[in-house]
Amino acid sequence: MRRRRLVENWIAAYGLVCPGCPWNQGRPHPVDPYGPNANPLTADHVTPVADLVAAGVPVAVAEAGPLRVLCRRGNSSRVNKGKGNRA
Repeated sequence: MRRRRLVENWIAAYGLVCPGCPWNQGRPHPVDPYGPNANPLTADHVTPVADLVAAGVPVAVAEAGPLRVLCRRGNSSRVNKGKGNRA
């Protein structure tokens, strides 16, 4: 519910625009949540839950951490292959 509300509020304020993500050099760009190459907006943990849990933070506390809006492609691109950590 918290994630959906964040994304809905973002869309109401800014439209279908990603605020910027790693694959796009941090530049804002439009998103298409419905097309054949759908790239919807998602809620992303600022600090990855896995990193917090690995540091000893309880899962429930890590899940409740701050969120931000990114497109799915940008959210996925934060994961470094083979490490599980995010950029």
